[in-house]
Amino acid sequence: MSYSVLFRHNAERDAERAQDWYSLHAPEQVDRFTDDLAATITSIRQSPYAFRVLRRDARRAALRIFPYLVWYRIHDELQVIEVLAVVHQRQEHERLQSHLD
Repeated sequence: MSYSVLFRHNAERDAERAQDWYSLHAPEQVDRFTDDLAATITSIRQSPYAFRVLRRDARRAALRIFPYLVWYRIHDELQVIEVLAVVHQRQEHERLQSHLD
């Protein structure tokens, strides 16, 4: 069973900020980052329970290439994956709390 994916507004902004950063500092990496994020979202859609619960029913999946984490919740009754945050590993603790509420 494949789930639909819904990005919270904050998570969309997170992903856009990361893409903007790569556009400015490493433009040759923007497409790779976007592909890596898309591949991670696809993995989550196909096997949402492959990643364990870490906080407040939220799960975390790491991008394969880039140092970013995708935090999400599963809503079985709706068959929806709610993406809560896309955060750099170094910023995870300082930015995550507001995204999980």
